[in-house]
Amino acid sequence: MNQEVLRIERSVRERNETDKVLINYWLYLFLLSWITFGIMAIVLFFQRISRIDKFINRKKDYYDGLIIYSEQIAKEKGKYEELSTQINNLRDVYEHDFLKNNKKINAGLSLLLIIITLGIWGLIVMYKLNKAWDNLQRSEQKFYDELNPILTKLELTKYPVNFRIKTNKKRSFILYLILTIITCGIWGIVWDYKIHTDADNLYPEIHTAEDSVLGMIKK
Repeated sequence: MNQEVLRIERSVRERNETDKVLINYWLYLFLLSWITFGIMAIVLFFQRISRIDKFINRKKDYYDGLIIYSEQIAKEKGKYEELSTQINNLRDVYEHDFLKNNKKINAGLSLLLIIITLGIWGLIVMYKLNKAWDNLQRSEQKFYDELNPILTKLELTKYPVNFRIKTNKKRSFILYLILTIITCGIWGIVWDYKIHTDADNLYPEIHTAEDSVLGMIKK
């Protein structure tokens, strides 16, 4: 059990390296993208995708560790039979929601495909970036919805882990694409800004929930 606690704690600590706020968008748009002759746009392309992929990897350890920890402590307290269905439901959320709906994008491969397809693959990458953080936060909410009753029955806490999704992260790709075309690219800047700052707006809620869980299991 101590091994899983350390695993969960390590995944939380890794966010110092993975969950990073990127450069100020307006500084990038009006200055750095110009003086670097577009090179900064490529750098930012890699950074945006990289932090999504690293976040997914980090959360795999976090979720899997919590599932195994819940099983172990339930057996230790003689409550496994009572909680086995809920723990299996928790595993289903991890395997059939998180792993299925949150695939890594891979910046290097994406850039190569964009070049090969003369930019067409860029639309697919934009689609993935547009929905990535909304999918991740919804998976997070589903996981805690299943985890909270387990933590309560294991007497690890009296209060549920509070995680609220931000509904403004769900955006219609088709609508935003049409608006970008109609406005001759102006709406594309707004869209790009939203994608750029999605993670920054979600990190505080995600990190607070992780800290709450870590505090419970380390008591």
